[in-house]
Amino acid sequence: MDPVIILELNHFANLCGHFYNAEYHDFYLPNCNNGYNCNHPDQEEGTEVGDRFIKSCYGWSCPLGYPPDQHDLKKYGVIEDDGEGEEDEEEADFDYIVVSDPETVRRLREMGVTGLATRTMEEAEAWEESHGQKI
Repeated sequence: MDPVIILELNHFANLCGHFYNAEYHDFYLPNCNNGYNCNHPDQEEGTEVGDRFIKSCYGWSCPLGYPPDQHDLKKYGVIEDDGEGEEDEEEADFDYIVVSDPETVRRLREMGVTGLATRTMEEAEAWEESHGQKI
């Protein structure tokens, strides 16, 4: 089994198929969310501009995944475990995204995208057991 796909959010935005810059599509629009816009039908976050709603690309509201916390990043081998628990370990890291949408995972794998995780789900579970934590 392959590791889960965890990517830096900026990298994922260029692969997801829904990221775009609204200002480039309509020069009369103001800059919305610094050009991080989304056209996914399930994205609910955005900005009202006149009679239009410009959706925004945020990891925390992405319909295709979710931001991992420090524990997830250690568990899947994205960052090194220094052996010390950190008080903000459960705080989400918005620089990354765990791709959870099955169709998007399939499409990314077909493109050869493997992501940053080095452990499979089974290996991550074993890591947690060896560190005294449960999934």
